[in-house]
Amino acid sequence: MTLEQHNFILEKFPEIFNTKSKADMFEVLNALFFLIKTGCQWRLIPNDFPKWRTVYEFYRKWISMGFFDRLTQGLNTMARDSLRKSAQPTVAVIDSQSVRTGLAQSVKGIDGGKKIKGIKRHLAVDSNGFPLTIVMSRANVHDSKGAIGLAIDTVCKYPTVRLLKADNGYRGPLVKNLKEGLHVELECVKSNFGTSEFKPISGRWVVERTFSWLESFRRLNRNYEQFLHTSKAIAMVACAMFMLRFV
Repeated sequence: MTLEQHNFILEKFPEIFNTKSKADMFEVLNALFFLIKTGCQWRLIPNDFPKWRTVYEFYRKWISMGFFDRLTQGLNTMARDSLRKSAQPTVAVIDSQSVRTGLAQSVKGIDGGKKIKGIKRHLAVDSNGFPLTIVMSRANVHDSKGAIGLAIDTVCKYPTVRLLKADNGYRGPLVKNLKEGLHVELECVKSNFGTSEFKPISGRWVVERTFSWLESFRRLNRNYEQFLHTSKAIAMVACAMFMLRFV
């Protein structure tokens, strides 16, 4: 973690440092980032960092506080400001990604189309590809079903969002339901899949790039979490990690 990132977190989120623990909170954060980036197990966190039980304890505490959600939102605002965009997005791009499970006891389902047994990440990003919200489900949940919770979560966090862009897998009753229930338009764009020419889909390709950013974190390449809410937590920490690059 750089000095600029250190100062940003200290200034914006002083509450995470109000603790009686003797552990260095930035070393705890670095240990968590190391685990997610390299994909190691909790017990294999190097001895240069605080004890793994200490890291895990604060990780669960910060998740319950919503720290990483708020950190990602704050970094999103800062990144948009650096690009001279309005602080709050008006357009969100949504898509999903199926991930194989790495634990026998994990919550899971089977994505018949992609032949993947595991979970599905439903992701919403702004027009720059910066993460807005993530919702987890079993892999057998259809995109249009998972998008309902994703749309609700996105609009609650970012009330200015009035347009969602997605591929044709989201077409159907969802378009009408979102317009009537949330007053949000859903624009489904047809891809050029099956043609000989590759052409990025205007307005939609940014979410694919965000998924590729997330794939650089080895902990996310497979789902090693038992429950969906902890799978979401790991993904939110990864989002905060690459958004810190814009500080």
